[in-house]
Amino acid sequence: MARAHLYQACLLATWRAGFSDYKCSRLSASLKDRCSLLEFCPSSKRAGPSAAHRDALVCWGMTRPLISILTPVLNRIDLLGGALDSVRRARGVPSEHLVIDGGSTDGTLSLLRSRPGIRLIEAPGTGIYDALNLGLRAACGDIICQLNSDDLLPAGALEAVAEADAGAGRGADAVRGRAVFFADDAAQNASAATLSAEFPVPLRPRDVALGAPAINALFVRRRLYDRVGYFDPRFRLAADREWLLRAFAAGMRVHEICADVYCFRLHTGSLTINPGRSGSLAIRLEHLEISRRVFGSLDAPATLRRLCRRWFAKEAALLLYLAAVGRYEAGISRALRDTLAVSPQWPVDLPRELLAFAGRRLRRWMRLCPWRLESTSR
Repeated sequence: MARAHLYQACLLATWRAGFSDYKCSRLSASLKDRCSLLEFCPSSKRAGPSAAHRDALVCWGMTRPLISILTPVLNRIDLLGGALDSVRRARGVPSEHLVIDGGSTDGTLSLLRSRPGIRLIEAPGTGIYDALNLGLRAACGDIICQLNSDDLLPAGALEAVAEADAGAGRGADAVRGRAVFFADDAAQNASAATLSAEFPVPLRPRDVALGAPAINALFVRRRLYDRVGYFDPRFRLAADREWLLRAFAAGMRVHEICADVYCFRLHTGSLTINPGRSGSLAIRLEHLEISRRVFGSLDAPATLRRLCRRWFAKEAALLLYLAAVGRYEAGISRALRDTLAVSPQWPVDLPRELLAFAGRRLRRWMRLCPWRLESTSR
């Protein structure tokens, strides 16, 4: 038993030091034989987790599954340190942190190489979802977490997820906690508070299509990726929504918990939560294509097809609005022709979406109005 504990301690030290820095020659001959089962290799060349690796963890008495945290990054020297520190705070939870760099030139790579415990994958020219797919192939964990380079894991997040996973049973495909939003700029604090209050609990398909699903609050068991597949990198900004729809179509079952497990940062450099909405048009176009794919697929469940038809109507209206205010160069007439060619009946569905939009805006105004904020602060 003492030898088994030694093996386990060496494995944990290896996780923290990074696989590519591991030297089997420093171990005794008997420990070398056991460690050879794990197929340690540089993270940039690893094709995926080996079955022998997982079997060895079970044999060594490690009952908690390994959590793989995946962070794609490109030129984020100013905010990445906080994300790295938030992972290192976790104690007592087996974890590995894979950072996939898309070709940074601002010092990000130097920062990553100076940090122990990081599995760095250098992949110049990759987008966010290409990078995540590389991370999924290289990850050794049975639970996958996505951590953006500008966001944070709150204290106790990994511990709460590991405990929930142990009690979720074999039928659950993922553990999902709450996400909170914060802003470094005081002017954005109200928006952050609103997004936190509107975080959807529990996660439903309608939240994926019509709301803000916040996929980063979802800790996914690897077998779901094996069943559903990886992200479609043709969608540069919304591949996570497309993946979630595929997961729901495949019968994804989520175990919900009340703990805060993710912190989204609002700032002008964010690709998807940008207060200036710089990516609004690109996101609208991707949403239109995803919704069109789903409601036009006979393989998708009927309820999901109806939901995506509503989603198409919502996005078509927003696209026409962008065309009307001059933020879509194709113009209103072309935008109208394009959307009507795909779904001629979408204007019929639009009044319901406008009423729902007005209701959301009213609730948001009620939540942010001065007299209500004053009464809740007392």
